[in-house]
Amino acid sequence: MRSAPPCATPKGNHVYIIDASTGTVIRTFDTERSVIADIAFADVDFDSYPDYAYVTDTGGAIYRIDFVDSSKTPIASGAWSMHIVA
Repeated sequence: MRSAPPCATPKGNHVYIIDASTGTVIRTFDTERSVIADIAFADVDFDSYPDYAYVTDTGGAIYRIDFVDSSKTPIASGAWSMHIVA
Protein backbone atom coordinates (compact mmCIF):
# COMPACT_ATOMS: atom_id res chain seq x y z
CA MET A 1 0.00 0.00 0.00
CA ARG A 2 1.35 3.41 -0.98
CA SER A 3 1.28 6.34 1.38
CA ALA A 4 -0.42 9.59 0.48
CA PRO A 5 1.79 12.20 -1.22
CA PRO A 6 3.20 14.94 1.03
CA CYS A 7 0.74 17.47 -0.42
CA ALA A 8 -2.14 15.60 1.23
CA THR A 9 -1.06 16.63 4.73
CA PRO A 10 -2.43 19.82 6.28
CA LYS A 11 1.00 20.68 7.76
CA GLY A 12 1.84 24.28 6.86
CA ASN A 13 -1.76 25.16 6.00
CA HIS A 14 -1.88 28.51 7.76
CA VAL A 15 -1.35 32.11 6.70
CA TYR A 16 -0.27 34.40 9.49
CA ILE A 17 -0.67 38.18 9.28
CA ILE A 18 1.92 39.61 11.66
CA ASP A 19 2.55 43.13 12.95
CA ALA A 20 6.06 43.81 11.65
CA SER A 21 6.85 46.19 14.52
CA THR A 22 5.89 43.93 17.41
CA GLY A 23 5.82 40.40 15.98
CA THR A 24 2.26 39.99 17.23
CA VAL A 25 0.00 37.73 15.17
CA ILE A 26 -2.91 39.88 13.97
CA ARG A 27 -4.89 37.19 12.11
CA THR A 28 -4.54 33.57 11.07
CA PHE A 29 -6.21 32.05 8.03
CA ASP A 30 -6.35 28.33 7.25
CA THR A 31 -5.92 26.80 3.81
CA GLU A 32 -6.93 23.28 2.87
CA ARG A 33 -3.36 22.18 2.15
CA SER A 34 0.15 23.46 2.73
CA VAL A 35 1.04 26.92 1.44
CA ILE A 36 3.74 26.47 -1.20
CA ALA A 37 4.91 29.92 -2.21
CA ASP A 38 5.38 33.47 -1.09
CA ILE A 39 2.25 35.50 -0.60
CA ALA A 40 1.63 38.11 -3.31
CA PHE A 41 0.20 41.45 -2.19
CA ALA A 42 -1.78 43.75 -4.48
CA ASP A 43 -2.25 47.49 -3.99
CA VAL A 44 -4.94 48.23 -6.57
CA ASP A 45 -5.57 51.85 -5.56
CA PHE A 46 -1.86 52.79 -5.27
CA ASP A 47 -2.09 54.14 -1.71
CA SER A 48 0.97 52.12 -0.58
CA TYR A 49 -1.15 49.70 1.46
CA PRO A 50 -2.09 46.19 0.31
CA ASP A 51 -5.72 45.74 -0.65
CA TYR A 52 -5.51 42.00 -1.30
CA ALA A 53 -3.14 39.12 -0.69
CA TYR A 54 -3.01 36.00 -2.87
CA VAL A 55 -1.98 32.60 -1.53
CA THR A 56 -1.69 29.21 -3.22
CA ASP A 57 -1.61 25.73 -1.71
CA THR A 58 -0.25 22.36 -2.80
CA GLY A 59 -3.65 21.38 -4.18
CA GLY A 60 -3.56 24.27 -6.65
CA ALA A 61 -6.19 26.35 -4.87
CA ILE A 62 -5.71 30.12 -5.01
CA TYR A 63 -7.00 32.16 -2.09
CA ARG A 64 -7.56 35.91 -1.81
CA ILE A 65 -7.42 37.75 1.50
CA ASP A 66 -9.40 40.99 1.45
CA PHE A 67 -8.07 43.93 3.46
CA VAL A 68 -10.68 46.27 1.94
CA ASP A 69 -14.43 46.18 1.39
CA SER A 70 -16.20 46.20 -1.99
CA SER A 71 -15.67 49.97 -2.33
CA LYS A 72 -11.90 49.55 -1.66
CA THR A 73 -12.18 51.13 1.81
CA PRO A 74 -9.77 49.59 4.36
CA ILE A 75 -11.50 47.44 6.97
CA ALA A 76 -10.55 46.45 10.52
CA SER A 77 -8.43 43.32 10.91
CA GLY A 78 -11.34 41.46 12.49
CA ALA A 79 -13.31 41.88 9.25
CA TRP A 80 -10.55 40.67 6.91
CA SER A 81 -11.69 37.60 5.01
CA MET A 82 -10.20 34.88 2.84
CA HIS A 83 -11.92 33.28 -0.16
CA ILE A 84 -10.96 30.60 -2.66
CA VAL A 85 -10.82 32.30 -6.06
CA ALA A 86 -9.53 29.44 -8.23
